Amino acid sequence: MGAAALACVGCPVGQRHAEALSLDDAKPDSKRGVSRWDSRPSGQCVRCGRRVLRLVLGHTLCPSCYNRQREFLHGRNSKGGTPQKWAGLRQAHVEIDLHGKQQRLDIGLRSGRPEIERFVARRWPEAIVTRVWLDAEPPAVVPAHCPVGTACSTARFAATPEMAR
Repeated sequence: MGAAALACVGCPVGQRHAEALSLDDAKPDSKRGVSRWDSRPSGQCVRCGRRVLRLVLGHTLCPSCYNRQREFLHGRNSKGGTPQKWAGLRQAHVEIDLHGKQQRLDIGLRSGRPEIERFVARRWPEAIVTRVWLDAEPPAVVPAHCPVGTACSTARFAATPEMAR
């Protein structure tokens, strides 16, 4: 807020002007026919809970959590150090009851049961979580040239102590 705007705080004239300009009077977006304020998506990250305009990985993670997950998978952050923020990510498995049918699913890296429940509620709204498993150990380090969604199957790309540095 600039110095000129601070002078209007508490001023009766400024108060009348502020009351005259409400968010409900925002100009409609000509493409959608709705207010610009109403057309913003209200996506919420299942991991950190932050409301963002853009969600990735099946509309579940904010870009920040996605980037931290990639750093965790590769074993290093952009500065070459060991990732700290989501170092507790574990491979998660869940059993859900969907329309009376039990299904066991591998749902990737998750931080704990609350995130798993939010993920299941986002992907399968009518499902009920019956069991949750988290692997005890973090996954092996994925080489930088491998895509995130796939693991390298050849022995030469297996996790070695020098790759973990």
